[in-house]
Amino acid sequence: MSMDDMLGPRPVFTWPDWYTPNRRGAKGHDHHVANGRHPFGAPLAHNGETCGTCGHRRSNSWGRKTYYKCGLRKATAGPGTDLRLKWAACRLWMEGACSPST
Repeated sequence: MSMDDMLGPRPVFTWPDWYTPNRRGAKGHDHHVANGRHPFGAPLAHNGETCGTCGHRRSNSWGRKTYYKCGLRKATAGPGTDLRLKWAACRLWMEGACSPST
């Protein structure tokens, strides 16, 4: 008897519409989202807000591009700490305006 026979069919997982999996340089985020958490690992807020409306969001301009980072995490120059404005908010979401990084 196989495991599928004993446990039944496995549920089909679908990514949330606010998340695009396997972005170059940030593959570690997939594990958190697959487990129902924010891509950075914090619990989701389920308040209808996004990282784009969070007061912890920081903007960082490099040339003609603007990169967004979370003020609660150590920012690096790599894509692993880039924030996507459409991501669902975590429980640490705070009302406020975006601040430029220093």
